[in-house]
Amino acid sequence: MPAPFAIPSHLPACLPAASHLRHLYLLLRLCLCLAHLCSGVYDNLRKILLFGLPTSFAQGFCIVVAMIIGQPNPLTAMQVLTVNMATSVSLATVVALEEPEADVMRRPPRDPKASLLDGLIAWRSFFVTALLIVAMLGNYQWDIVDGGTPATARAMAMTTLVTAQCLYTLSCR
Repeated sequence: MPAPFAIPSHLPACLPAASHLRHLYLLLRLCLCLAHLCSGVYDNLRKILLFGLPTSFAQGFCIVVAMIIGQPNPLTAMQVLTVNMATSVSLATVVALEEPEADVMRRPPRDPKASLLDGLIAWRSFFVTALLIVAMLGNYQWDIVDGGTPATARAMAMTTLVTAQCLYTLSCR
């Protein structure tokens, strides 16, 4: 994308109305740049939801599923806070500050009545949540069966969650 504030060379500076034309041109360029960036905001919001919902659900439901099947909690409260404050926020920021796609201005306008949470986000949230729960509980149980302590098993579950979040961020982009 060209620089938003570049003054065109075909407007001669000697014309008295040229300064008005320059101002109008710069204003129009600024509006186009803002429209381009704002169109990318909606996409980035969807990406944040696509990333944040499954990873947050996985943390909560992992503890619920562990209670239902009779396992001890695979994550402590401090681990959940650490993952939320450090990993989830930093990875969601990476997704949120992503540049808009090149074709964002060529797409037809979106339906203003369309929901931000559509079927794709709901299905993918359910699927990724289930995969993360299976991975965390599986690694937790594997470490316990392998002779590890509950503390090392919790560390294994947290490492599984953080690694999965980092990898999942790549697919949300």
